Amino acid sequence: MNLNSLPLVAITLLLLSACSEEPVSPELPVAVPDPVVDIVEEAPTPTRTSTGSLALPPPVLPLVSGDDRSVRELMNDVMEINARLVWNAVSYTVTAEGTTENFPDTDQEWNALLEATMAIRNGGEALMDQNRPVDPGYDENAWPDWQYTPEEIEFMRLENLDEWRLFLVNMQSTLNSIIDTINRRDVSGYTELGVTLNQACQSCHGAFWYKPLTP
Repeated sequence: MNLNSLPLVAITLLLLSACSEEPVSPELPVAVPDPVVDIVEEAPTPTRTSTGSLALPPPVLPLVSGDDRSVRELMNDVMEINARLVWNAVSYTVTAEGTTENFPDTDQEWNALLEATMAIRNGGEALMDQNRPVDPGYDENAWPDWQYTPEEIEFMRLENLDEWRLFLVNMQSTLNSIIDTINRRDVSGYTELGVTLNQACQSCHGAFWYKPLTP
């Protein structure tokens, strides 16, 4: 963006960090882009509005015996969908007219976030299963070079099972803290934990999903 060519620069700051941008794969979860931050010379006095009705997330993943969804299915159908709702629930938008703070306000909005957070937590519990296949029957020709293949992920999980589970435990701990802020209707605390949740997710992705960059 060429800031000098614009008569006015509008900014949108997402307070809850999202996952780092990566090439989009149809086979594994879509990474959420990093926040985009432009700067204005002076920020006018903020005005507060609620988000309106938040879209309700999918039903909470039931932890029942015999759930045979693959890691890819859990990531696409449960983790990624609900994480987007959690990360995007709070934002600032600053323009020449003022600053709009978007945040959950009604019980319906807070309950939607609670359902989404619990779905992620339950999905994390399901991912603890070391025998859960990553992506059986995947198309090898469609697999991007920057991702480990399902076979590679399964091998690394077997060789580093304690690390795999530690990443999940760290994520679960953060999600429990987020649930606490939701129950207390604590927007500030909820916002701060968004970065911690992103770090927990990206640590696991960096170890078991993204291949190291090569020169």
